[in-house]
Amino acid sequence: MTAVTAEWVRAAHGDAWQALAVAGSAELPGVRLAATGLAHPQWNNGDVDDPSQIDIAAVRAWYDGLGVPWGCDCRPAPPGRTGSDCSPSG
Repeated sequence: MTAVTAEWVRAAHGDAWQALAVAGSAELPGVRLAATGLAHPQWNNGDVDDPSQIDIAAVRAWYDGLGVPWGCDCRPAPPGRTGSDCSPSG
C-alpha cells in the first residue's frame, strides 16, 4: 500500500478536481488547471505543483478564454518563500 503523504494527498486532490472540471482542464508548466464553469473563483482553480515554473499570463489567458473567475492553490508554500506568484483574477 502506498504511504499517505502530503504530496500524495495533493496529487489526489488535483486528480479529483480535473475529473470534475466539466468546463475544461489543462496542464501548464507548474500548474494543473480545472474549471467548473461556475461564476465563482473557488470552483475554477489552478493546483500549483511548482511556482517557479508558472507563466501566470498563460494561466490568466486560459481562464479568460473560458470566461470564468479563477484562483490558485499554492499551499504549502515552497521552502524559503512566504508567498507565491499565483494571484486570483481581478
